[in-house]
Amino acid sequence: MKRKIIIVISIIVVIFLIILCFELRKKNTLEIKILDAYGEEIKDYENNKMPFTIEKKSDNQKIIVNGEEYQEGKRIYEIGEYEIKISNNNKNSTKIVKINKIEKNKESEYNIYITEETLQTLFTNLKIAKDTNQKGFFWTKRTTTINLNELKDNFKNLNISKNIGELKGDDFKTILIPEIKEYIKNILKQDSNAYFHLYTEENSFYLELELFGKIGLNDSRYDFTIYSNGTLSYVREYEITQPNKYERFLEEKNDYFKLVDNIKSNTLDYNDYPGSYFVDEKSPFGTGINYDYLLISTLKDNVKYFLQYPDLFEINDEKISQEMKNANIEKIVAQDEYNKLNEEEKAIFFKTINLDKSELDNNYFKDDKKNYLIITGTVPFYENYSKDEFENILKQIYVDYNEEYNILYKPHPRAIPDEEQSNILENLGINILPGGIPMEAILFIYPNVSVGGFGSSLYMSVDENKTKFFIANSPNELVEPLNKLYNKLFQNVKLYNKNTL
Repeated sequence: MKRKIIIVISIIVVIFLIILCFELRKKNTLEIKILDAYGEEIKDYENNKMPFTIEKKSDNQKIIVNGEEYQEGKRIYEIGEYEIKISNNNKNSTKIVKINKIEKNKESEYNIYITEETLQTLFTNLKIAKDTNQKGFFWTKRTTTINLNELKDNFKNLNISKNIGELKGDDFKTILIPEIKEYIKNILKQDSNAYFHLYTEENSFYLELELFGKIGLNDSRYDFTIYSNGTLSYVREYEITQPNKYERFLEEKNDYFKLVDNIKSNTLDYNDYPGSYFVDEKSPFGTGINYDYLLISTLKDNVKYFLQYPDLFEINDEKISQEMKNANIEKIVAQDEYNKLNEEEKAIFFKTINLDKSELDNNYFKDDKKNYLIITGTVPFYENYSKDEFENILKQIYVDYNEEYNILYKPHPRAIPDEEQSNILENLGINILPGGIPMEAILFIYPNVSVGGFGSSLYMSVDENKTKFFIANSPNELVEPLNKLYNKLFQNVKLYNKNTL
């Protein structure tokens, strides 16, 4: 009898285990994983704020999201509620996953500053000076333009890149960008409401999609400020600024917004090298980065592009011009940005750009009875002149202006005078200003100073009538758009060259 009871119990246990295994198997065939952009599982579907992908647990599963069949590996990134239906062997299950709007607040804002040139570093430092408590990430190639110690001391929540300074070869893309991505990843882990402000220059406009697009952040989670690369902005090859290019514009506009969606949704099979997705094989200007996409990107609400003279940015097709009226391309004036700072912010700004006004007053601008004229240099120091030719040009400038002005020389940060070059200037009684201080900043605090020298982006930020001369053979040889502005702003400006001596 006892043996029969054991057999019956054993049979019952086996049947129970069979049923249990069947039920577990049934359940597993309907299980899925919801993963964020970093491959980590999202478990709180109701309060989720991150884009997500769906990972099957069975190859036989069929997944429908909001009525459409789900494409494996596709990322869902827009704010909304998503009904996910899973079916397998006539069995069905439903899950609701949300992407919620973030609760935007000051504590969850993060500023990312990435600049290579002096002018853009100046603009970002004007922005930085307004908030010592800000959180964010900072990198610049122009370490001579900033005071790292002051940044570290006064901005405790600003992460200074461990790769700050000039990078070699592809290090910007292979070392710096991964560092920024890691910073963003850590912030998103710590702060579900993180909102990012990205500030960079037009050469790096691809960073928007590289940093935010590739992790599927929708446009409501960041904004993007692009600063002009000075005169270079006006000499790039832009196909859509040419006449009779409306059809091409529509094609590129469609390609751009499709590209944005494909990158954010993770459905684009692209070369993973940063910026490679902006190469356009159809462009007549070669296979490099297509800067038409830069202009088209400004049609997005969260993108803003600042130029000194946006009115000089001519679009020669009326239909394109009408569409681009909706673009966020705005004028920026360095002096105006400086004037927005209060006295405390100005003091911080001077410290962060390594400018000691008392030192400038004592060593360079101590004569209050005579005005000052600054000669601006270029790279290389002699430009395309011989040593003797350049020395003779300086002598003639000195003769013409010495009686009215104290004359200073401001070298380009990448062409600091060597001993021979310093002797040429000093023998003429021309004092040499520190090369690392942005000329715009000097003009901020000495607004009555006049300037002259080699054409550069600086002269687009100088008040009218303060430019006295250019070192150039003709107005046409000035970098664009200075050549276009010559008759409007510089018609009384002298030209110095080896033929005018």
